[in-house]
Amino acid sequence: MKEDFKDLLRQGVPGLLDAYFNGVIKMINGPGFEFLGDKHFCLYIDRLVTAYLKEEPILKTIPTLSFAEHDLQELLAAVFDNPDAQNYTVVKRVDGRGGDSVWVGPMLPRKEFQEVRPLIEAEPGAFLVQKYIALSQVNSQLTDLRNLASVRRDSIVVSKTLWGNSSNCACTNPAWASDIVIAGRGVPASGSNGKVNISDKGFEFTVCTASGK
Repeated sequence: MKEDFKDLLRQGVPGLLDAYFNGVIKMINGPGFEFLGDKHFCLYIDRLVTAYLKEEPILKTIPTLSFAEHDLQELLAAVFDNPDAQNYTVVKRVDGRGGDSVWVGPMLPRKEFQEVRPLIEAEPGAFLVQKYIALSQVNSQLTDLRNLASVRRDSIVVSKTLWGNSSNCACTNPAWASDIVIAGRGVPASGSNGKVNISDKGFEFTVCTASGK
């Protein structure tokens, strides 16, 4: 099974996975971890919460439809034929990274939004449509509704505020108890293209610092 897994994931840097499986290098996230980044999971998150936690999700997922799982022409017409619908719509590729391959309807010229239609017609299984919901703002920055956490063998560091602002963090390791840990990430809300990522190509960064470390 390990060999099949290695063959499936072999890409990018020659010999990287061999080095990983032989213990030569270590990875923060093991191979295959990013499969949950596939936006197709948006269709099932609420059901996964119910199945594994045996409770209803407090915050439900944004309404999401797959172009492959509905009448294609009917859904295309609903999304693209009515100009008003663009103001309430976000289209995404399921395999896009971060803000890459995300079309935020209210932030796009009509022509640019319409250019997505033939891409969907050619590959409907690769696209989702979601209801547009304006991103949260804190201190004039766009933020994600999530906290930052660093999990180590001997400690867990968790930010006290949402991702998008500098924040002090709580730490379970007594050795770090007096340290100030700061996590910062944010996008100015003014002039935003509607994406929380620092780059609309899906690249982002987080900076964590601890005094005296």
